[in-house]
Amino acid sequence: MCLNHLKIYCLFIATVLLTGCIDREVTIILNPDGSGILEYLEHFDRADEEMRDNIKKQMASEQISSPLDEDRLEKLLPSPNFKVTRYTEDKQQLRRKIIVAFKDINELLAQEQSAAFNITGLDFHLNQNVLDFCFSGNPGKVPDKSHKAPLKDKVPPRFTLIIVNGETREKITYFQEGTGNAIPDWKASLPFKSSGLRRVAMKTLFKNFPVVQAKIPKIWSGAWHVNQGQISRSSLNLEMTVSFEQEPDTTYVNWKNPVLLKGSFDNEYAAEFTQMSSKNGAFTDKYGKETPGSFNYQMNLKKPDHPVSQLEQTIVRFVVEKSETKETKKFNRPEKGGAIEIDGVVYEIEDVSDTSISIKITKKLMRLSKLFQLTRNGNRVELKRGNRSASGDTESISFALVEPPGESTFFVQAHSGVHPIYLDLTIGPLDLTPQTRSE
Repeated sequence: MCLNHLKIYCLFIATVLLTGCIDREVTIILNPDGSGILEYLEHFDRADEEMRDNIKKQMASEQISSPLDEDRLEKLLPSPNFKVTRYTEDKQQLRRKIIVAFKDINELLAQEQSAAFNITGLDFHLNQNVLDFCFSGNPGKVPDKSHKAPLKDKVPPRFTLIIVNGETREKITYFQEGTGNAIPDWKASLPFKSSGLRRVAMKTLFKNFPVVQAKIPKIWSGAWHVNQGQISRSSLNLEMTVSFEQEPDTTYVNWKNPVLLKGSFDNEYAAEFTQMSSKNGAFTDKYGKETPGSFNYQMNLKKPDHPVSQLEQTIVRFVVEKSETKETKKFNRPEKGGAIEIDGVVYEIEDVSDTSISIKITKKLMRLSKLFQLTRNGNRVELKRGNRSASGDTESISFALVEPPGESTFFVQAHSGVHPIYLDLTIGPLDLTPQTRSE
């Protein structure tokens, strides 16, 4: 599951919260070694028939795909870290129940997993024979601008979090009714005799992908960007070329999701990404030219609140997708409904205008890598991606045109046999003292 699906689903949930009536209950049964069971229940039992009909229509018309859909759970909850022991969904009654066994609660609290189950902000630490839990943030909160037109007679949404000691069955409970009634910085303690449990914060749950070490990067530039009066928004910006040894007869499709594994300024202040991009990156140099096996990367690290002289060794992990085969095929005319087929996968022009074109892909056995437009001047230009949506076995991607379609020809470049790997990049140590360049 990618974060785009999660964002689309969250927008839907935000809309549902405005109408109210959704109930979500999360129960975490925790064992002494940190393993346990998560039970998740969501339903609209308190909604009247009109509300339920509207929710069903919205889900159908917008083709909402939830990270908790049964066909997406395998990606969200990979084996052997998790095992889904029960999944039931009644789309007519608008009820869903999921039971998941997990090996480590730290993995359950990673960014993507906790967001899917509405427990972002849940944290804990072990204090002798007591687990101290806190819940920061506002589960199910809707931005203030969404309240401009509240619906009449709405039923407030409810969220319940129950944490249970798996041995003694003692429990603590968090309850919230409404979108603006969260308990700020909720805290509660649970008697707990640990047997190996410890808190390890994880932003990302890493999967069992092969790990490849990148070569020493070529750093083109490094500069402090200082935001006067707001140190937290100041940063160290590094631009570099990342490269690695390529496997023979392999095409590398894209890189994405950089995550900081290790890094600090002067061994004291942890370096953190100001932005963690989930967008796909192309294998191009700093000038936009295709460079298989290498890519240009710009990294922004938060600046500490005092001068520093050195960036200690830093490790960044990327997801790189590689492909066994690549095939290119063209649409003869850019007309709505026009379709081509590559290895059993159908690519159909869903919509076309003077400024954009949308491609629908059925049976995602291959990965649409690029879409090119052959212009009137004979230039073959790669089109920039826009919005993307997915539902079941289909996905739709929009692209911005470089000129009105007219008699243009469009080329689809697709890959099959796509497999992810991790690429670990080691940077530094770097000297950050001011230097004078000799020309």
